[in-house]
Amino acid sequence: MHDVGAWREYLRGAVQAVALPADRLRTSSQLGHPVHSTVDIGPGTEAGAAGQLALAALAVLLSRYTGETELLLGWQRAEHPGRVQPVRLRVAADVSPADLLRQVAESLAAGERLGDLAVAELAELRGLTAAPPPPCHAVLFTGAPQPPEQACAELVLAAGEGHGQHTLAGSADRYAAETIARLAAHLGVLARGLATGAPSVAAVPLLSSAEVHRALVEWNDTAQPVPGDYLHERVARIAADRPDAPAVVHLARTVTFGELDGQANRMASYLASLGVAPGARVALCLERSAESLITQLAVFKVGATVVLMDPEYPKQRLAYMLEHAGCAALVTRRVLADALFASATCPVVLADTPSWQQSAAAAPAGPVHDDLVCHIAYTSGSTGKPKAVMLRHGPLRNTVHTLVRQCGIAPGERGTWLSSPGFGLVEVDCLPLLAAGGAVHIPDPAVAASAEELRDWLVGQRITHTLLLTAMAERLWQLPWPGDAPLRTMRVAGERLRSWPPADLPYQVLNVYGSAEATVVATAELVGTARRLAAQGTDRMPPIGRPAGNVRIYVLDGRMRPVPPGAIGELHVSGASLSAGYLNQAEATGQKFLANPLPGDPYPVLYRTGDLARYWPDGTVEIVGRTDNEVKIRGYRVHLGEVESVLAAQPGVRQAAVLAREDTPGERRLVGYVVPDPVAPAAVRGLRDALREALPPYMVPAAFVLAD
Repeated sequence: MHDVGAWREYLRGAVQAVALPADRLRTSSQLGHPVHSTVDIGPGTEAGAAGQLALAALAVLLSRYTGETELLLGWQRAEHPGRVQPVRLRVAADVSPADLLRQVAESLAAGERLGDLAVAELAELRGLTAAPPPPCHAVLFTGAPQPPEQACAELVLAAGEGHGQHTLAGSADRYAAETIARLAAHLGVLARGLATGAPSVAAVPLLSSAEVHRALVEWNDTAQPVPGDYLHERVARIAADRPDAPAVVHLARTVTFGELDGQANRMASYLASLGVAPGARVALCLERSAESLITQLAVFKVGATVVLMDPEYPKQRLAYMLEHAGCAALVTRRVLADALFASATCPVVLADTPSWQQSAAAAPAGPVHDDLVCHIAYTSGSTGKPKAVMLRHGPLRNTVHTLVRQCGIAPGERGTWLSSPGFGLVEVDCLPLLAAGGAVHIPDPAVAASAEELRDWLVGQRITHTLLLTAMAERLWQLPWPGDAPLRTMRVAGERLRSWPPADLPYQVLNVYGSAEATVVATAELVGTARRLAAQGTDRMPPIGRPAGNVRIYVLDGRMRPVPPGAIGELHVSGASLSAGYLNQAEATGQKFLANPLPGDPYPVLYRTGDLARYWPDGTVEIVGRTDNEVKIRGYRVHLGEVESVLAAQPGVRQAAVLAREDTPGERRLVGYVVPDPVAPAAVRGLRDALREALPPYMVPAAFVLAD
């Protein structure tokens, strides 16, 4: 007999079973045709103790691989194979093996008093009327060496009458044989580790020394030579060799490399005459244009730093950036200066007037080295204020070299500039084209906002290389393309990809993963990868790929140890791509840029990305989420806390929260939730107008919900 009501209460609040990362799509909750691997969990004093150890090890294995701490396991016995005893366990990182085993024993004792359930009964109690998913995370099956035909989980550990030797089974429809073998080996390591009395569950190692070496060293063999000249030096050399080659094409205007470098020299001379010295900061607030690129090259020639701004940012935010960065000068257009910078105290250079063009044609030779900051890019900050990331010349040079090589960008080819001029992505977008001697084409903003018009423009302009933010890329590659389209590579950056590009695209798609803090970290060619996975019958989401040249990436657990393929950890980065941290924010820099503790890594700094990731069996990396409340909106990083801080500060708001919602697949938007002041409640229109004055357009919630 069993007490269904008591079981219903026991299972109340139990989490839905989260399957281990599988190799193929789930088609059923049943075990199906199983693939097996032997597990050595070590000697047990008696069958009951061995079973409890096996259940505890299963729980730790599942927790390590999925990140879940609340688990529901099952115990099935050979004498009643169609019935199951549910076992709820909580695997906290600091719990000791003894306490976890005690928890297993207590849960089993409680289950014995309630009586076991039919497998179908358990599924019904869990609210699972149709498969999949299965009702349990995993099952221990005792009394027989092989799993039962009717199992209530995709992963089953079968134990015969003997001690120590068990068999791990998973559905061949879901798991490859090598995956089950790896899980079985790790399960055995955990079981033996728990039995030896480690201080905590988290302290029990999972990987062998060979597996650790593979993750830390073999998958990070990325060293490669990089040409010694910096971006502005490469452009100057191209200008000397091919002065009449087009460098920038914007609407009806073409600027040659000779003109680009010559005007950059004059702007550099003019800035120096205003007192801009090596190491100073120059604010740049221009739309995508030749003048923006001219100014960036000019500032580099002086040995100064470009502070990137977007004219679409509200006046309040631009004023904060100008003051926070301590800019020695500002370069903008007259109409923008009048509208946005009327109170600026530093010298203002108007790029659309001839004054600076009369300066000396020989630029000052400012000192430039790898650690010199080339760009400052402001990103959303968790404290309510934007953070200023200091990008360096060394990583810029490495990024340019990596992308030119991987995309095969050749002199005379045509690329685009489509990202925001205030976004650090400019280093990944158009600068590699200039460095390779290609021409940067800039479309009208209306064209860049429409997938159909942009596709037609790319084809009509005979563009060979482009970079798009994720949402636009996913719309664009679903459109029909002419088979003879000149486009050869589409780089995708910004948000995590949710779909694979079609296998019949006439161009390559390169997923470029990185951030302002770490520039380009990893790349993955997706069209070929999709074809290969389809041929293997493997189901995965698009990855970020393998580390870029001279960059190392690690998926680590909370103890800074590499995780096994399939398990979730936080992505960390070292190497030649890292920025210098955050301007005037030493504490924030120290939290993200760590002293590198990893053995054998020659780079002294390790950057915590905040991205949750996992390895594929070959070392390819896939991003699965975030450790914090940072989200991506139209490719832009947004800390929800910054938006909440501004919203909560508005008159008439008692409490505020902001969430990112995706009611339509691929269209993520912010929603602001407000508890209004009952005396003088805020109005939605007033809130929207106030936030538009304080935040960039992409950070303003698309909708507001006022609580009653």
